[in-house]
This record gives sequence, structure tokens and C-alpha cells, in this order.
Amino acid sequence: MVATNPRTSGPIAKPLAPAAIAIALPRGFTTSGVTTWALRLVNTLAAHGRPAALIAHPETSGHARLTLPIHPRVLVRELRNVPDLDAASGDLSPFLPHYRDVIRELSIETSRPVVLSPNLLGDCYALAAALCCADADRVRVVGYKHLLNPYDTRVLATYEPIIARFVGVSDHIAGVLRGAVPHRAADVLRLRDQLVQAAVLLQQLHRGLRSDL
Repeated sequence: MVATNPRTSGPIAKPLAPAAIAIALPRGFTTSGVTTWALRLVNTLAAHGRPAALIAHPETSGHARLTLPIHPRVLVRELRNVPDLDAASGDLSPFLPHYRDVIRELSIETSRPVVLSPNLLGDCYALAAALCCADADRVRVVGYKHLLNPYDTRVLATYEPIIARFVGVSDHIAGVLRGAVPHRAADVLRLRDQLVQAAVLLQQLHRGLRSDL
């Protein structure tokens, strides 16, 4: 027997699965604050039943690999036999299929667009932009500003058209972001603790982020 909506006499829609978040690590699991942040966030989401993924490039040569545990429900896609993204010079072809596979897998699983967080490098955001062109209905981009440096600000301002929400890791950094993209000031969030951060992002997702992306 199919349940019906008493107001419309039609079948009750099946609740959508929670939206997924995929975090790209263009320098892999190299020990750093960004890697620690990424692992903490996906572990928090997974522990609360939210789909989460890591797209990890090879580690930067000569740097230690972070060995924090990863929740078993987190999808981890480590890119093998690909060049260093730092030296890609705009050639995204070795990386794009891996990103596309993760986004498509998660969007099919959840029947929702996937929130993608590029990080650290302009070419990582270029990969996100390519996905927005190829799979616009499957991906929404969140831009994090982790550090108070001009490079991060320029990257986020350059890729502003494909970024659905911006997140600053402090009040000051969030203010810098608002100054860099003043017409998007309302879309700049301040990073708080992991649980609150996850709740805010998922609430934004359920409201659709920017449906025109």
C-alpha cells in the first residue's frame, strides 16, 4: 500500500538523503592545518550520518603524511599516478575524471548536488569550475579562506562566480572576504566549531544554496 498525502491525495514523497560534502586536498594528506581541519570535518559529518568524502592528491614530496584516523563511512579517493597539481600549469586533464567520478557517485547516492570544497591552489578551484560547467546540476562549491594571505583572497575573488558560499576561519578573515567580494557579503559565513560548521553548511544545502549554479 502506498502512503498518500491527505492534502493532495498523491503519494507522499520519499525524504531526500542528506547532502554530501567532498573536500579536495591538492597536497594530499601532507601534515598541515588544512589537512587536520578536513579530517575533523568529514569525521564529524560521518559520525552524524552525513555522507562525506576526501579527494586526496599525492603528498607533497619531503613532507610527512598525517596519520589521523578516518571514520569508516568517509569515502576516500586517493589519486594515484597523477602529476603534482602545483606543477599542472592549467592542465587539468589528469585530475578531472577522478573528481567527476566522486561527485557523480555521491550525487547519485543522495539525489542531491554535492558540496565541493576546493583548497589551497587556484588549479584546485579550476577543477571545481570545470565540474560546474560539465555537471552543473551535481555540484555546489564552498570556498574556504584558511589563511590571511593575498593569494587565497585572489583565488576566491577570481572564482567567485562558481562559489555558492564563502567561509572564513575567523571574524577578521571573514571580514577580508566580504571586502574582496562586497556584492556577495551575505554569502560569507564565519567558521565555528566543527558541529556548528557542519550544521550551517547542511542547512544552507537544504535551502538549495544558489540554484542557478
